[in-house]
Amino acid sequence: MKRNEKLTYITCNAIFQVNDYDQARSLLLTIPQSVFKEVSIPALSYYVDAIKHMYSIANADQKYFCNVQLECVMLSLYRDALKRSIDEEESKYGPEETEQILGILLIMAEIYSEQGEIIAENEVKEAIILIEKQKAKQAESEQQDLDMANSFVKMANTYQEKREYPSALDYSLRALSIYERIRGTEHPDTATIYNNIAGVYKNMKEYDKAVEYYEKALTIREKVFGTEHSSTATTYNNIATVYQDLNDYSKAIICYEKALTIREKALGTEHPDTAITYNDIATLYQATGDYSKAKVYYEKALAIKEKVLGTDNPSTATTYNNMAGVYKAKGEYDKAINYYEKALVVREKALGTEHPATATTYNNIAGIYKEVCDYDKAMEYYEKALAIREKVFGTEHPATATTYNNIAGVYKEVCDYDKAMEYYEKALGIYKKVLGAEHSYTATTYNNMASVYKAMSDYDKAKEYYEKALDIKLKTLGTEHPSTATTYNNIAGLYQAMGEYEKAMEYYKKSLDIKLKVLGDEHPLTANTYQNIAGVYEAISDYDKALEYAHKAREIYERVFGEDNSKTKGVYTLLSDLYAAKEDHERSHEYAVKAGPDDE
Repeated sequence: MKRNEKLTYITCNAIFQVNDYDQARSLLLTIPQSVFKEVSIPALSYYVDAIKHMYSIANADQKYFCNVQLECVMLSLYRDALKRSIDEEESKYGPEETEQILGILLIMAEIYSEQGEIIAENEVKEAIILIEKQKAKQAESEQQDLDMANSFVKMANTYQEKREYPSALDYSLRALSIYERIRGTEHPDTATIYNNIAGVYKNMKEYDKAVEYYEKALTIREKVFGTEHSSTATTYNNIATVYQDLNDYSKAIICYEKALTIREKALGTEHPDTAITYNDIATLYQATGDYSKAKVYYEKALAIKEKVLGTDNPSTATTYNNMAGVYKAKGEYDKAINYYEKALVVREKALGTEHPATATTYNNIAGIYKEVCDYDKAMEYYEKALAIREKVFGTEHPATATTYNNIAGVYKEVCDYDKAMEYYEKALGIYKKVLGAEHSYTATTYNNMASVYKAMSDYDKAKEYYEKALDIKLKTLGTEHPSTATTYNNIAGLYQAMGEYEKAMEYYKKSLDIKLKVLGDEHPLTANTYQNIAGVYEAISDYDKALEYAHKAREIYERVFGEDNSKTKGVYTLLSDLYAAKEDHERSHEYAVKAGPDDE
């Protein structure tokens, strides 16, 4: 704070404390006349308030001095500066200062009116008219800017829907610059823009930036609306989804539970927004392999949506889709197909047969048919999805590339490796061009191509492509991400196929370390690595160690999937073979019976 400004505040405060005019006048005269050009508008407002107080304790003769002081304010600050700003059609003051000046002028008009100073009062009223015109111009200009910002928001949303995230971010940031200038950094509308930008960063997998902007939105909403408002809950929910994507499940569940507590209290247990949080908590439990809890929360979400939104609403279809995902993960494919088909009926009816969400359901149904080895049906549905995505997004869009990737996977399963590589190359070309050579989707395609080379027994090429995938994942996802663990697992499988069991064990244990740390010791993916390690020990005839790891896998599979599941039966078969190798025929027979006959 400048010296004269500080002096103004201190002196005026002293004037408010006295009821003797001469003492007040003496205090006021200690403020230099240059103060009118140097202090801020709030300080000047304080100065005028002090003069108003002096009027209240002055006699008729003494009020002349007060009039002179007010005239100084008019002459020094407003008359010349205000007329110049209006004539040149440029504002010297911003909206907040303009409002403060208007407040000062209204006080002065009130004083002059009370004192019968008609000419001075009219002069001030003229200034008020000019200020109000200026305010109107500012308001019109601001509204035009806000209209432009809203257009930017609409453009950002369009690009977001098309998954063209850099363009979405560009338009969102343009909107933000306008909102911060006009609304300020603590306005709910600005919070909404922060929220939108965070969503774009999340989709771009720039999670630190996503959390940064969600937290900006949260700070505003907690301050403006309070800690128990539904908008605050929405932001907690959004932050939770970022932590979930980062596999930080403990932080994610804390934020989800905060959101759920607020929504249940503010909106009730049957509100669609409450259903959203139930749904999101379910996805978290699904990611951690706790399918029973996932199912419970999906069913809570579904009950609300069917009751409130109806069975033909796209949001209800989304939960049908999610329920199907749980059943697919549990290997209950008939139930999965049933829910996917429910979702498909709703989406075809509500959104049309050429909507991206409809394509997603075709894609999901195809995935089930691939799992059950019905490759003709899988290809039929993948091609339906592809036709929509090529039409809606074009042939160079990541969503289209994903379907190319999926079709390649079917060709790989039917051993048509040339066609598989053709489609993987298409996908790779798009990902590298649109997302970059170091994107996680690019890494996934390298991984898939490596699996083809492995199936063709071209182990050198397989190793080359697995290592390309690993380099990207280590760089973009880090050393403790489940996807990085998957690539370690695949490299281990390659070394196992090559008979390099020591290297295979090294990479399986790298994979296991990540899964134990991130997913825990009860996750099906952890069980998968236990089973793979058991396979290596079996290959080197260390049957006791093989049995140790096979039983670890069995315990998880039985707990998660039950005994009548293909994954559980797979480990029963392994246990039967291991006991047979140890000539423990009774235990071998026990697990052979549990495994049941091989599928034809």
